[in-house]
Amino acid sequence: MKTVRYRIRSNWGSAFSQVDSKSKAKCRGFTMIELMIVLAALGVLLAISLPSFQDVLDGVNTDSRVDEMITTFGLARSEAIKRGTQIHICATNTAGSDCETDEWSRGWIVFEDANGDADGSTGSIDAGDEIIRVFGTGRNASAITITAPLVTFDTMGFNATGAIQQIEILPYGTAASHARCIELSIIGRPLVTEDECP
Repeated sequence: MKTVRYRIRSNWGSAFSQVDSKSKAKCRGFTMIELMIVLAALGVLLAISLPSFQDVLDGVNTDSRVDEMITTFGLARSEAIKRGTQIHICATNTAGSDCETDEWSRGWIVFEDANGDADGSTGSIDAGDEIIRVFGTGRNASAITITAPLVTFDTMGFNATGAIQQIEILPYGTAASHARCIELSIIGRPLVTEDECP
């Protein structure tokens, strides 16, 4: 009986040793050449895809700023009708506490001008004026140009300047194909076109 048990165990041991040697033969890593080929292929794919990915990011950024501007117009228009007074939008300074001429890329402020002296320049927001909301501060990803230093809605929700105002939004350092033009009509309705403003 002892001999039989010994033989069975020795057979198992040889069987396990054969399996181990086979598994060791199958388990081998990548060679340096294989890794170099994979890395080179990944580099080519990245080089091809990155420019188009940047285009997508620029388009998304522009559309985000357009949506933000449309939201601003809607807020200012509704507040002018609700309060029964003119509501203004101007480019903001760094602190988001006052207007600063032609700094629309930094952000903008929606406010009520109590004494009627706002013109879009520094000092337009003074004592007694109410800031309703500040938009887009700290984001300089897009160049924003507007035909007037101040956008104003009257008590009927109309564009108080009496003329169509154009707002052009374009990501910095990109082609004009990413430009968006918003035209604010006399009745205060915005229209967006996917092009530079004429």
